[in-house]
Amino acid sequence: MTYSAISWDYLFVTASNDEQAKSYEDQLAIRSRLGLFAEVDQVVVVADPAGKRIGSGGSTVLCLQKVLEREVRDLSAESSNNPNVWSELFSKLRILIIHGGGDSKRLPAYGTCGKLFTPLPINSETALPTTLFDVQLPYFLNLLSNDVEGQVVVTSGDVFLRFNPEKVQIHSKGITGLGCFVEPELASRHGVYVADEEGIVQQFLQKPCVDALRKCNALNQQGQAMLDVHPCGRSNRFLRCPFPGNGRPCFSCDEERVERCSQASGVWFLSRRRSL
Repeated sequence: MTYSAISWDYLFVTASNDEQAKSYEDQLAIRSRLGLFAEVDQVVVVADPAGKRIGSGGSTVLCLQKVLEREVRDLSAESSNNPNVWSELFSKLRILIIHGGGDSKRLPAYGTCGKLFTPLPINSETALPTTLFDVQLPYFLNLLSNDVEGQVVVTSGDVFLRFNPEKVQIHSKGITGLGCFVEPELASRHGVYVADEEGIVQQFLQKPCVDALRKCNALNQQGQAMLDVHPCGRSNRFLRCPFPGNGRPCFSCDEERVERCSQASGVWFLSRRRSL
């Protein structure tokens, strides 16, 4: 797979604690020396603070906070504390966040390196054994949109996902998420997008039972539900003051409309313009 001609400013990998973060840093340092991050400016590992699990949402905010700290450190005190300056900085940055902080309870042998760096029985093009991270990274890097100046893409590193990133369009407004159709029994253990007959996203369900899927009209004519497969992107142009003066994170979109989803090699991408 060829990479996008444009590059990412940041690649973040999140970890559940400092020990796991150190393992991730060692893995990423080896790949950096092999030149595998040529299309990324900065590669950063971020651990949950004090070993306390804060979830993927909290980790995402923490990564964005780390970006802000790095970007304002050379600015004047007045500019570094100006929310308008923060928004302007984010509007020009391309940030990829891969959440890899799972405990790997079902694969305890890989608890230290995490599911993200679990080796796979796949031929390697380098001196390193192929891991889940190595297989998935090219897909995530190619989610970079030429039409959006600044963007954040958030994804999970513990999913083996195949799709054509060239078919995915990160919209200049709103949020773009990826999904695929699966049987309702499988969807009941994951997140589910609910779309109407025209493909417009109506709501999002978390681990709904099969009856709930039916009641929410989440099944298509084939009786399948649209499973959330984790990659989610948005334009930074509409990221307004993520860390306001009261210390509480605040993310919003400018519009309350939804857009249709389009099929892309069996994976669908959806956009919803509404507040988070």
